[in-house]
Amino acid sequence: MSKTRAAAWLTVCLAAGGCSLDGSTSSARSAPARVAPRATPIGNSNAEPVQVFLSRGTPTDSDGDGYADTIPVVVYLFPRAEESQTPVWADGEFEFRLLDSNQHLVARWIFPADVVDGSRQQLPPGPAYSFFLRLGADADRMPRTNLELSGVFRGASGRTVTSQGSAAVPLGAN
Repeated sequence: MSKTRAAAWLTVCLAAGGCSLDGSTSSARSAPARVAPRATPIGNSNAEPVQVFLSRGTPTDSDGDGYADTIPVVVYLFPRAEESQTPVWADGEFEFRLLDSNQHLVARWIFPADVVDGSRQQLPPGPAYSFFLRLGADADRMPRTNLELSGVFRGASGRTVTSQGSAAVPLGAN
């Protein structure tokens, strides 16, 4: 098939069938859908998280005062590797701490179990939790600085797991 004909055929296929990320198409000869591996949410099972992976997004200025005051955070919990290679959900609460370079507490957020349950997200890597950490009124008014964000998960069983290291968070005047 010539390059011109192949390009025309590709254009027709895309225009007629559209694009699909899940393997499904509208044509009669569609390829079988790919089955994505699924993590097993642990809920009340015996597996317990032993690692917290915390990822922060770009802080935003939600009140328009010129200072970033909201930090989007995604958290993954991992059990022992022999129990699951993918992140899992677990019952419990989260605490996040924002510290300055002298390790002084700038802000702290605690999310109880019912809020944690509502923050569950099924993301491409697997089960996760999504939070928006908002600074209190005028707490965002600071010179431009990098702060350190860390997280703690307290499982319903009483087990506490702390994030390894911290995530740098640039806050202050934009």
